[in-house]
Amino acid sequence: MNLSENEKESGGIYYEDKILKLSQVERLVVQVLRSVAIIFSLIASFVLILSDLFILRVVGVMFFAYLAFELGRLVYLANDDRRFKGGNLATYIKPRARGVIISAYNRSTTLTGSIYIHILKELAEREFIQKILKDLGVRPGEFMSRVEKHLSEEKGLRETGSWKRARINELVRGAFILQQPDKHPVGEVDLFRALINIDSERVQRIVGLFEISRDELDSVLRSYRLIK
Repeated sequence: MNLSENEKESGGIYYEDKILKLSQVERLVVQVLRSVAIIFSLIASFVLILSDLFILRVVGVMFFAYLAFELGRLVYLANDDRRFKGGNLATYIKPRARGVIISAYNRSTTLTGSIYIHILKELAEREFIQKILKDLGVRPGEFMSRVEKHLSEEKGLRETGSWKRARINELVRGAFILQQPDKHPVGEVDLFRALINIDSERVQRIVGLFEISRDELDSVLRSYRLIK
């Protein structure tokens, strides 16, 4: 399903992250510049705070306050329980879940292969997802090996950027819709649950191999009080 202008204008639910529309080089430049800016600001703030001039110390404190604000904002987004009012889910996704998507998108561009399988691989590398797999009776190492084997078998598969963004839109929307009855910012567990339920032959081949039951997954998530 492609993201249409009508879907946006009608206030429908969709996921569109502008950084995914950039080229891989542009995304890398943005990430590097952002990291450099943070490091520079941190060093500059400490240097200025230790200055003998009062005005420079004030500037240093302002630099540090800004960094503290940005850090607090990230923590807030990671634990935010505000209500979603419709529109773009890019404003309603946790930073770590967004990071999974961006990393998988980059990998799929460099290494080729299905975007869904790359997202599954990124999620399977997360400690809590591995804990969930163990609770399902699945060995994380074996699961990861199968995912990597699947990716190696489809090296010739090169999905277009628009195709991958459409699949990501479907996945994030699905993750949000599955949150019944309570809604919260989409996290890594939500993405994993949506992937297990996604209508994708490639994903379902892996899910079927390990006999991962959707009902059993929900039962495990209920034990952690992640769903009702």
